[in-house]
Amino acid sequence: MAEYARMLDTVFGPVADDEHWYDGLNFYLNALRDVDRSVELVLDALEASGQADRTVVVFTADHGEMAGSHGLRQKGNLVYDENFHVPFILSHPDVPGGTRTEALGSGVDLAPTLLECAGVAPSEIATRFPALGGRSLVPVLDGAAVRQGALSAVESIVTLDASFWFEFADSDASARVQSGALRPDWTKRGFLRAYTDDRYTFGRYFSPLNPNRPKDLASLFADNDVVLYDRQEDPAEVTNLAADPADPARRDLVLHYSGLLEALIDAEIGTDTRAWVTERPRLLGWPTWHGDTDQPAAAGAAASGG
Repeated sequence: MAEYARMLDTVFGPVADDEHWYDGLNFYLNALRDVDRSVELVLDALEASGQADRTVVVFTADHGEMAGSHGLRQKGNLVYDENFHVPFILSHPDVPGGTRTEALGSGVDLAPTLLECAGVAPSEIATRFPALGGRSLVPVLDGAAVRQGALSAVESIVTLDASFWFEFADSDASARVQSGALRPDWTKRGFLRAYTDDRYTFGRYFSPLNPNRPKDLASLFADNDVVLYDRQEDPAEVTNLAADPADPARRDLVLHYSGLLEALIDAEIGTDTRAWVTERPRLLGWPTWHGDTDQPAAAGAAASGG
């Protein structure tokens, strides 16, 4: 969290006072209002086309906005509810409107949901599109729940290392990136896997160089920074229940939710141990950190006999 906050301060400048926070919040609320106006134009056009009574409309988003919560802004590798909890509104011409549900859904559920709305049976979806890890939310329209928890996976290089962005205050930063002299600190634990159910949010942060699948508490805490929030008793998510693993009750709760997370990773991602940054040797500059010595300039000189 501190690394993320430092990155935002480095790239966009610090928030000077409460007035600046309110300015940012006002901007965000006006952005929402502008989106609403745009959605209204789409719905009006749909009505004018004569297709409104035979069209399924879904309104959702890909991420939330911290907007000052936890003293943070924007979005990223954050387990907080403000970051991951997004609207999902579905209007179906064959279903009465105006109802609400507490059923959990995930972004990966969108494609199976739209396919079933289009008339493709769930069994056919499973056969034709086996790679879809989500579940159709159509049963939710009749009051059912389709999942126990939702998986969040974030691998953001941008928010990994605030010190990397601080170096761009110097005019030679881009040249240092190209040479490989400047690159993020890949050992920082900024990649995230998280699990959310109707009460708890559990997450573990890990280094891009060390994706891992912990089987016990020892490996969980050795390779990850761990958080667990009880959103029922602690809706602001300020008390990390994983901060004191010596407490037997909390230790059992952490282990339980770690198991739920790993099971959902198996179902929706798979093996999930690929350190893909090491497979891209020119990622943000030639990776001298990876032990490569054949930098582009040297390789070109050798080819020309220089």
